[in-house]
Amino acid sequence: MSSRKHISDYFLYSPLINKKTILTSYEAARQLRETILEDASAAGFSDTDLFSIRLAIEEALTNSIKHGNKLNEDKKLDISWECSGKELKIIVSDEGEGFDPGDVSDPTLSENLDRPYGRGIMLIRSYMDDVSYNSKGNTIIMVKRNSFAGS
Repeated sequence: MSSRKHISDYFLYSPLINKKTILTSYEAARQLRETILEDASAAGFSDTDLFSIRLAIEEALTNSIKHGNKLNEDKKLDISWECSGKELKIIVSDEGEGFDPGDVSDPTLSENLDRPYGRGIMLIRSYMDDVSYNSKGNTIIMVKRNSFAGS
């Protein structure tokens, strides 16, 4: 029995690290979302995980475009993602002034039900395993663990 490894053994366990800068555009965001989902699918994430990832990416990119860059097409978004068989880590940064996520009201409270803000952040937190922000509040870091990795 040989202890020699096949080259595919290295690629099977190597995470895919990607970086992309896009314009402040919903279409560019949609295309990038699909690319990240293809990577997650190829890494063996379940359909349920892929649904969660799709929703979180869509909300994070929409928030960065609308609230961070304020629809300014001269500004850009920086996105990086690292995908392994165990987890997917996505980082989205915009050129906005940032915000304090602690200042966003709970959209499920009765006094906030008619307000159109905060639902995206709530959904991201609900569907991703870990969510954090940089100190400025213009970068979100999201992690989704592969539900198949533990089986």
